[in-house]
Amino acid sequence: MTDEVAKLRWHRGDSDSSRGPLGAGVVPEVWDLRLRNEDLIMDWDHEVDVVAAGSGIGGMAAAITAVDHGGTALVLEKAHGLGGVTGWSLGQLWVGANHLAQAAGIPDSAAETDAYIGFIGASHSDPALRRAFVDGAPAAISYFMDAVGIEFELVRGMPDYFYTGHPAGKAEGRYLEVKPFPLERLGAAANKLLPSPHRFGSFTSADMLATMGDRDAMAKRIAEHLNRNERCAGAGLMAALLNAALERAVEFWVSSPVTELLTDAEGRVVGVVAVTPSGEKRIRARKGVVLATGGYDHNAELVRTFEHHEAILSMSPDTVEGDHLILAGALGAAVGVLPRDLTPTPLGIRVPDATGGEPYDQSYQPGKPHCIVVNGQGLRFADEAFYLDYEPALNILDGRHRRPRNWPAWLILDQNHRDSYDLATIPPGAPLPEGMATTADTLEELAAGAGIDTAGLRSTVERYNGFCESGVDPDFLRGKYPYSNIFLGDPRAVPNPNMGPIARPPFYAIPLHRVGLGFASAGLRTKEVGEVLDVKGSPIRGLHAVGNAAARLDIGGYNSGMGNTRGLLFGHLSAKHLMESGAR
Repeated sequence: MTDEVAKLRWHRGDSDSSRGPLGAGVVPEVWDLRLRNEDLIMDWDHEVDVVAAGSGIGGMAAAITAVDHGGTALVLEKAHGLGGVTGWSLGQLWVGANHLAQAAGIPDSAAETDAYIGFIGASHSDPALRRAFVDGAPAAISYFMDAVGIEFELVRGMPDYFYTGHPAGKAEGRYLEVKPFPLERLGAAANKLLPSPHRFGSFTSADMLATMGDRDAMAKRIAEHLNRNERCAGAGLMAALLNAALERAVEFWVSSPVTELLTDAEGRVVGVVAVTPSGEKRIRARKGVVLATGGYDHNAELVRTFEHHEAILSMSPDTVEGDHLILAGALGAAVGVLPRDLTPTPLGIRVPDATGGEPYDQSYQPGKPHCIVVNGQGLRFADEAFYLDYEPALNILDGRHRRPRNWPAWLILDQNHRDSYDLATIPPGAPLPEGMATTADTLEELAAGAGIDTAGLRSTVERYNGFCESGVDPDFLRGKYPYSNIFLGDPRAVPNPNMGPIARPPFYAIPLHRVGLGFASAGLRTKEVGEVLDVKGSPIRGLHAVGNAAARLDIGGYNSGMGNTRGLLFGHLSAKHLMESGAR
């Protein structure tokens, strides 16, 4: 082994630092101050300016921006296809005071945007990071539309979660989505996108608003998109970003997880180790590295540590395992943690596979008529049509009995619901797979079969049914928010589109699960341009984290679309910062 290689490995921590590469007790004072890993070109298998770990919206935005600022970029993806969590999402972006809303005559301001984000974050957002989001998101959208060519458009008529619930909430103007993307523009590269098990890529948010729960009308729109070979929502967004990246000669390596961050003698991140299909590779990042690896849904230890759940189901790719925390943790990176009550982990259903294969995990918001959610005592505990209300209620501890007060929980419905609405992937009227639900002709039999308190369930259903007559839920204000009415309600149900009695047997009790969407309560602490901070509060030079890999201290809480916006914005800012300040 040459002295140069020995010195390199010592700086990476591969040798005993008490000995040093020159022998026990020898401290290499001269070269330890000046040697840089990237000077040892013989040790690099590949070189670019910016390496992005993760191919969702954050990694793509970073790679595109790096090239637009005169650099080269490589995206390393752990999965066998590109797109990450973004590609499996509804693809919405939430951007206050954006230029598209302004052009449409919809009033908004940065001050109102900031106030709204401060409200949903329940005082847990960092003011400086929040301001970076508020000011930066509109500019990032303009950049990706004007300079990159991504075709975003307003989702008209789509309200903020807390419209009517907070003065700064808006009836419309803050939601954007990409126009349906024709796959022929990608050619053979379309096969690089990771196929999604979800149905989101075949319709837009505008389609949902236009059809308002009309299954036939939605089916017609889906068929039109598929006949034109278009991809919508998150799949369309990732197709558009991939197209822009390929136009800029961005490199992509799939099935290539990053396993180590390499630093120079001064602690600057200068490259990565990736395990590729052709073996381990050391890749030099002349400007720096952007971690865009997502959350940690599929890492049970991290879920227990930060979410305090034994396990969750997930709608994200199984490669979302918290790699950013492990990689940056080895360099002393700081972790920011929000209360888990602020992290979107909705209720969901596990649908058994009729062929004996793996069950399908699907988030499910139980806001349509003829259903309620109850705990083991048979009691309702929140507004079922508003997940930001019932999710925190699931975490309440029963202080006397030292267990969650409202968990486990069940979805209770009747045959009217079963005949009228989809249930996860199961269409109306279709039989439920064996083992999915307890079924009975009376509420008493249902409660006994499911293990729910009989008297509690009977009383709860009778009380709820009484509320349905007036359409007013004095207990939990179900159906209060326009968002719930539009996306979960049935416009045929009057006087409240989110309410209808549970009266027609047979009755069903379905055990509910927590389903992750790739979001996380914990992430790497970052500065306003995405630089990762160490435990002393200093930037780790050459290392940025974006999207769900970065702590959500910029927004604190959540409103649909903010996750994608965070990835796009801070991926852009991170690469721009690296290209302008990173050392070669």
